[in-house]
Formats: sequence, C-alpha cells, structure tokens
Amino acid sequence: MPLLAVLRSVSPSAEAQADIACRGLRVPDPDTLTLFYQPIKSTTGGFECVEALARFRDDTGALAGPASFAPALDTDAHARLLGVRVMEAAFAQAEAWHLDGLDIRVCMNVSPRYLNDDSFIADLDAALGRHPDILPGRIEFEITETAPIPSLERAEESLQECITRGIRVAIDDFGAGSASLSYLQRLSTHTVKIDQKFVSRMIDFPKDMAIVAGIITAGRMLGIDIVAEGVETTDQESLLSTMGVSHLQGFLYAKPMPSIEVEKRIRDCQRTESRRMKPASINLVDTIVAGHVHRTNLFIKTFNDRGFLPDHLLDVTEVDNCHLGRWLKSDGARHFSCQPVFDDIQVLHEALHRLAREAKLCMVGGRTGKARALIRVFEETNVALVSRIESLPAGTRQ
Repeated sequence: MPLLAVLRSVSPSAEAQADIACRGLRVPDPDTLTLFYQPIKSTTGGFECVEALARFRDDTGALAGPASFAPALDTDAHARLLGVRVMEAAFAQAEAWHLDGLDIRVCMNVSPRYLNDDSFIADLDAALGRHPDILPGRIEFEITETAPIPSLERAEESLQECITRGIRVAIDDFGAGSASLSYLQRLSTHTVKIDQKFVSRMIDFPKDMAIVAGIITAGRMLGIDIVAEGVETTDQESLLSTMGVSHLQGFLYAKPMPSIEVEKRIRDCQRTESRRMKPASINLVDTIVAGHVHRTNLFIKTFNDRGFLPDHLLDVTEVDNCHLGRWLKSDGARHFSCQPVFDDIQVLHEALHRLAREAKLCMVGGRTGKARALIRVFEETNVALVSRIESLPAGTRQ
C-alpha cells in the first residue's frame, strides 16, 4: 500500500483529537519527524548496528525527544500514525545504506499499543513492499520493557510474525520495569538491552553489579545478544566486555546524530583497526554441561520407566532450541568455534537429537526392542558429547 494511503487511513478521528486535547497531551506533527541514529559497538570490534531515535521539531524549530510526546502513544490512532512514520523513515534509511554498500542493522522502538494493533503486520508488509531492497535481517524492533503491553499474547503473535519475515526482536530498557523475567520467558527475542541505570552504577553498587551479571548470564545461556546501554567510561566498557556483553551503546562512542554523520562515523571506524575487548571471564561451560546432563538423564529415566516422552522431541528444530543447542550456536560458537573439537561437539549433539526422535517414533509404533537399542546408542553418544565439551581448553572455557 502506498505510504500516503496508509497515512490517510490512520489519521486520528475528531474524537481521538478531542481526547488528546482534553488530557493536555502534546502530539507532534508527523510531518516534522526526523530520525537520529546512535551507533552500537560490538565487543569484537566495530559498529554493527544503530538505534533509530525519533525527533520532532517544535514550533520554534527546536528538536524535541520522545519524552515530550510519549504519553500520546497511549492512544491507538496516534500510536499507529507515529509508528508508521518511524517505520517508513527507518526502512528507507536502512535500504539506502544497503544500496550504498553499508550493511548495518537498524533498530527502532515499536510502541506496545501499536504492536497490539490489528493493522501492525499489514503496515509492516506494506513497508517491506515499498522497500524491496531492504534486508529483513538488518531490521530490529525494540519493545520497551518499561511500557505496559496491553496483551502479551497478542504481542507475542505479532513478534512471531516479524521473526518469520526475518526481522529481529529486542527487549529495551531491560530490568527497569516490573515484568523483566516474564518478558524474557514469554516473548521471542534476539537481543536484550540492559537499562542504563544499572550500567551507570554497577562499578560502585554491588546490587547493580549482580543484576547486570545475572542478565548477561541469562542472555548467554539463551543464546541472545546482550547490549549494555549508557556506557560512558572506559572502566564500564572494560568490565562489561569482560563479563560477556556482546554489544555496547552510549556516549563513550557517540551521541545520537543525523544519518549523514553516523554513516561517516561508521565508515571511519571500518577503515581503521577495530579495538577488541577482553574475552568474557564468567564460566558458563560447567553450568551448561550440568543442565544438559540433568535433561538427558531425565529423558533416559522416563524412557526406561515407560513414561511420556514429549512430542517436541519429534521437532527437527529442537536441536537449535534446547539448552545446549542455544549455547552452541551463540556463546559457545563465539568462544570455541576455532577449536577442532567444536565440530565434533556439534555433530554429536545433532546425533543425540536424531536418536531421541527415532526412539520416540519406535516407542509410538510399538517397536520396543528397536527403541531400547537406540537408547543405548543415545547413552554412548551422550557420554562422548559431554567428554568433548569437558575437553575444551581450560584457558578459554568461558
């Protein structure tokens, strides 16, 4: 759908305008929208993505940030109107950068109310249609953890639709709201962004340090990226990278800036040698192995006791979604992909899931003898797998 037609279809009604005026809320003129971008640095070196930040010009020509208009997003019509505008501007910029040879990910906030709007996915498809050269994997939608979501179930449906289109999902301001762990458990996400209030105080306050460490560890075990927001000092940078954060964002690297300036900053960084941070020092291997051994022992016991084996064992994608699978394709790969034994670990892990599927099918089909033979091979394969993981070099077992 052409953008003009979309905008006409979402123009707030007179009733909605009156409601906004009655509550004394300020709604920015969508025609004055401009996007600023803040680079996000990878701890392996270089800028991999930017966050798009909405700015509007007021009557004096000065730029106003989201604090001045955020309350207006509590209405369906205005949430969609501004959401469509931001999506269009960000998609257009991402596409332009791609065509110019600069493939960086553009992250943008989506208001919870707009995410729950029945028109959200249709608007998304229309925006993708207007920008066919955009790479979906170069777009990431951020859901702010501090803003209440009208329906978590409806939001998850929308996020799943985004993921099927190749778009990434992030939880922003993580830890600052009241539903952090619930969001992490129930919403599909590729990235978690630690709220800057914890980052700013972590060096001086043990509780903030513990919270940051907990979020990083959870993210690494779930196989998702962790971005630390509000990084302003080299001490914070060094500590966060040592703890295992994958990306850093803050004034230490750059303030939000117009697209032309952020492009220059990123290209300048690409032309110079990127500074790599220290590797993470929090050991996750023992935790991952302990969890894996517990799950496989439970599977074997359930089989021997003729208990119920869950249907998800038959899902071929389970190899990437189990505890060990998530770690192998993310945190494990980052630390150990250069180790020759890592390929063996991946092969044995895939074999383990294949054997579990075959054993389940044999049990369902009444071929008990064949199923028991498969379980014996499963046990032998698992012993070999755990042995390979435990043989990883101690100096890099992070």
